[in-house]
Amino acid sequence: MSFTTPVIFKSEATMEIKVKNLAELELKATMAGVEYIDHGNGHLRLIGPVTINYYPASKNKTAYIQNTKKGFSNVTPERALQMCFEVPEANGVICKRRANSRKTRASLFKKIKNCHWCKAPLTLDTSTIEHIIPLARGGLEHHSNRTLSCPKCNHERGSEMPELVTYFEVK
Repeated sequence: MSFTTPVIFKSEATMEIKVKNLAELELKATMAGVEYIDHGNGHLRLIGPVTINYYPASKNKTAYIQNTKKGFSNVTPERALQMCFEVPEANGVICKRRANSRKTRASLFKKIKNCHWCKAPLTLDTSTIEHIIPLARGGLEHHSNRTLSCPKCNHERGSEMPELVTYFEVK
């Protein structure tokens, strides 16, 4: 199966991210291929393979993984940036799936005609609902966490997230 999310290559020197202030976080995020958005009111969004909502000015310096209920306290800017490249841990708590998947697939099929991963053409009958952050990894049963995929890609991916970053040493 070929996943279309780009693989991020990093040298060993850049794997340890040291950030002194938020301006430097923006620079390091850009260098790592992560989109840095300052929403004001102390809310930063780091959009990489995994999107992180980070609140560095809050009392607890909280970071949340988008499309999950997972929140982390006392997060440093370095840690928030690293979270963009990590697979969320399986927590054993799975959100309940919705009952009428055909209706949900039909709604998604209006916008999505190809498999999210391999780009193969889909029909309403051959499509399956794919959770971008798997339910087993804390993903939500929510429209922002659903897409369509072919049965082969959905089955092979399972609750793993192989499309997420693999670090390679650049020689």
